[in-house]
Amino acid sequence: MSSSKNITERLFSLFARANYSYEDKYLLQASIRHEGSSKFAKDNRWANFWSVSGGWRISSEGFMEELDWVNDLKVRFGYGVTGNNDFSASYMANMLGSDTYWMLPNGEWAYSYGKTQNVNQNLGWEEKKEWNLGVDYSLFKGRLSGKFDVYRRKIDNLIYSVKVPQPPYTQGTQWQNIGSMESRGWELEFSGDIIRTNSFTWSSDLNLSHNKGKILTLWGNNTYYNGNGFPAPGSPGDACRMEEGSTIGSFYLWKFAGFDDDGGFLLYNKDGEVIPAAQKTENDKQYMGNYTPKLIIGWSHTLTYKNFDLGINLRSWIDFDVYNTINMYYGIQGQGNTNVLKDAYGKFDHIKGEKQICDYYLEDGTFLKIDALTFGYTLNMRRYTPWVNRIRVYGTIGNLATWTKYSGVNPEVNITGWDQGTEKFWDNFYPNVRTYTLGLQFNF
Repeated sequence: MSSSKNITERLFSLFARANYSYEDKYLLQASIRHEGSSKFAKDNRWANFWSVSGGWRISSEGFMEELDWVNDLKVRFGYGVTGNNDFSASYMANMLGSDTYWMLPNGEWAYSYGKTQNVNQNLGWEEKKEWNLGVDYSLFKGRLSGKFDVYRRKIDNLIYSVKVPQPPYTQGTQWQNIGSMESRGWELEFSGDIIRTNSFTWSSDLNLSHNKGKILTLWGNNTYYNGNGFPAPGSPGDACRMEEGSTIGSFYLWKFAGFDDDGGFLLYNKDGEVIPAAQKTENDKQYMGNYTPKLIIGWSHTLTYKNFDLGINLRSWIDFDVYNTINMYYGIQGQGNTNVLKDAYGKFDHIKGEKQICDYYLEDGTFLKIDALTFGYTLNMRRYTPWVNRIRVYGTIGNLATWTKYSGVNPEVNITGWDQGTEKFWDNFYPNVRTYTLGLQFNF
């Protein structure tokens, strides 16, 4: 016999906001939100979140009248607190089951009837506190515009699923508030009409961003969390660690020291001594590299000449590291009945030993990509029929080109979170494909 019920999630909020503007020069805004979520325990469901921001439109001041090339210039500052309850409601529901292991008084485990969820009665809202300082501008009759922002985000009461002991818990994980972290960065945007004539225009948009994150504190029984593990064959271990003071995006690896006469890995221990890989310990690992790009760039161009148009979209990540798991798994000879890379008998022919999680497989992933190239022609149909105004014929090439020194399949790996940065061929991994699209657009 069995029964089930969909978990009902309830979110209730009271929200108030006030705006003030004086001569469109001095701008103020404030808001407050009183919010409750059924995902949390009764005593922790409600929290208050607020924000305040202000702006000064400098371009409206009298002393700016002579600068007629400045159309709009505004400085702004804001601070706010928001809440996060982004996890499944079922994890905080009291659920019962008859297929759960329980420890009996004699110390043995047996199937019994009882709770199948580790409900955390102390779990509360995760809070993000952020300040932002920015400048907006529009120059030369709007032909050049953009903005610049610098920010700091601090997250308290981080919500994370952590391992817990069995017993007393029936399940191996539980959602907990585990600590705090911060991220700092800046963003810069430019939009402009580079050329504007009667028959030819060229406009461009450029976005640049930089971000760096750090773990400030960790609470509870765990002083660190390991992650970014690797599958069988073998037990290579984890490539990332989160602990107090660690930088988001850093790899936690053994440091490569060379190869022995038999082709086995040599590593450095915690004292800087060279040891065979078989003698390594977890304490010999160290932080090195980082998969967070120092700079992320997006750049688009739109060109028109009479009835022709051309669009180019480029993207680049600069100065970041990727862990090449393909070379680690398939670049070594003697892997049983597994196919290996040709490089296993070429560039990596000297490696004979078991793979090791070390910086030997860490590579610079810097790349420049042309995501899309679109060429079109617009035909005025008014001279031929009253039913159709225009027809545009266009062709698009997607994923046109990638320039990178990375030797794997794709340097654009997952960089969201603290345990990423590896090319995970075992996780729905497919090479990028080039696409060709031919289309028609009708305007009636």
